[in-house]
Amino acid sequence: MPRTSSLRAILVVSWVGVACGGTNAGTSRGLEPRTTAQPPATVSAPPVALASPEPRVHRAPRALRVLFEGNDKVPSKDLLAAMLIDKDTPDTRGIANAQVLERDVLFLTALYYDRGYLQVAIEPPRLEHTDTSLDVHVKVAEGPQFRLGKLVIEERLDGKVVAPLGGKAGLRSKISLREGDVFARDVFVRELQEVRRIYRDAGYANVQADPETSLDLARSVVNVTVPIRRMGHTTIARIRIVAPDATHAAIRQALHVTEGQAFNETALERAKVQLLALGLFRRVDLSLQAVPSDTFITVTIEAEP
Repeated sequence: MPRTSSLRAILVVSWVGVACGGTNAGTSRGLEPRTTAQPPATVSAPPVALASPEPRVHRAPRALRVLFEGNDKVPSKDLLAAMLIDKDTPDTRGIANAQVLERDVLFLTALYYDRGYLQVAIEPPRLEHTDTSLDVHVKVAEGPQFRLGKLVIEERLDGKVVAPLGGKAGLRSKISLREGDVFARDVFVRELQEVRRIYRDAGYANVQADPETSLDLARSVVNVTVPIRRMGHTTIARIRIVAPDATHAAIRQALHVTEGQAFNETALERAKVQLLALGLFRRVDLSLQAVPSDTFITVTIEAEP
């Protein structure tokens, strides 16, 4: 897969330092000439004018601007919309959040991947202060746009290719991208979940289906192989309910999922919808825990009334 440029956080901090200093003056006693004491004269001191405090200078908030360079194929407005940095709040301190900028580089890279630019390189943002704005400069090297070449989805067992659940054609039909289409990574990843679902609905909760990619740079094509590994068949060992006792019977009746049943992802998702439809709970969460091996799991249902 393509490599993105290394991420480097830039944090610009402005501060004002004020140094104060002073000395203690003293007089050496015993060196002054002796004089006869005289009563002090009454002197009218002139009024002392107190210095007015320095007027406080309020610097006008500076606009935060994000400026892109090198984005010939993807509009700046699309890139800006993908960033987390607060573009609408004027900068009053001269500080840009370094962690947010780091994450923004990742989000921008993901946006390019989703549009087929699998070799995009984005440099760490560079900050520039002006009298009226804090500018964030983002330099992009887009690279070529890749299209899908060959897509092979196959199941492997002990290193050998075997017939997959649903057949090769059935699994391939879950992916809408066809050869020659722009490789939209987000679409491919989302639809690959449906390939995994076929196995999870058949009890293989821990199925592995991680794509392997190969770039043909001369043709700007990406070839993809998805090797499927079933792992062990999984059974629901226990259903644990975290909710008021008075609701347990209603929850189990709505579940249509029982202990000893084979794992089924779609059935569990449907059970969550049915629990919410009861109108008894504001929130329902389902979580899975392997006990004690990959062949058994505990389903925990947390319902908040």
